[in-house]
Amino acid sequence: MTRFAYSFFSILFVFCLALMTSCEEKTETLDLVKGLEYFPIEEGYWLEYQVDSVIYSPLRTGGKDTVSLQLREEFGDIFFDNEGREAITIERRVRNNTSKAWKDIIPTIWYAVRTEDQVERVEGDLRFMKLTFPVFEGRIWDGNTFLNTDDPQLRDYRDWHYEYIEVAANSSVNGLNFAETLTVSQIDREDLVNKTFAIETYAKDVGLIKKEEWILKRNDTNSSDDWPQRAETGYLTVTTLTDYKK
Repeated sequence: MTRFAYSFFSILFVFCLALMTSCEEKTETLDLVKGLEYFPIEEGYWLEYQVDSVIYSPLRTGGKDTVSLQLREEFGDIFFDNEGREAITIERRVRNNTSKAWKDIIPTIWYAVRTEDQVERVEGDLRFMKLTFPVFEGRIWDGNTFLNTDDPQLRDYRDWHYEYIEVAANSSVNGLNFAETLTVSQIDREDLVNKTFAIETYAKDVGLIKKEEWILKRNDTNSSDDWPQRAETGYLTVTTLTDYKK
């Protein structure tokens, strides 16, 4: 082998070795941002929220009404769902004032499933794919894939495209500071007679810290107001974390 050929193959070997090392480093980086910690599951873990809603209806005085509630969600028993996956119950208690103790309120039972690939949350009869793993900005998925959006009662959930728009960002809610949060844009769509908007933010090792959802409608296009002022029916709800088990 000539000296030139030997030098060429030596350089090629070093280049290939560097390329392989680079690929291995990228794989390790993806593993580090898997994201399961954004939806912790632990028996007895709880979160409390303030829930503020505006309900629009021509049957209400002034066309709308406001409702404020407190919500507590506590993870209960671990069980296996009908697919043999580990799941956990979510005990939801709601009150409209702080004078009533949480323990005196009969809970509604929802549940959640967290796998290595995704988080599913079953809210009554509706199943949502809240998160997918690994997490990275720009990832898009059909979070409402389990819903029959041909059903007239579920049509507002049609064509939602969930997307991570922010990952590992600082965030504050009700005086609580979080160093690493991710934000999921679920839908942001409007025309002259409809406004549909939904977004959720999760904190690492905490879970959901903020949720906002608008499903608003108007029967005609004769309004110069912006949303939500132009709404005639529907609701606007903002849910924010106030406390959690640390």
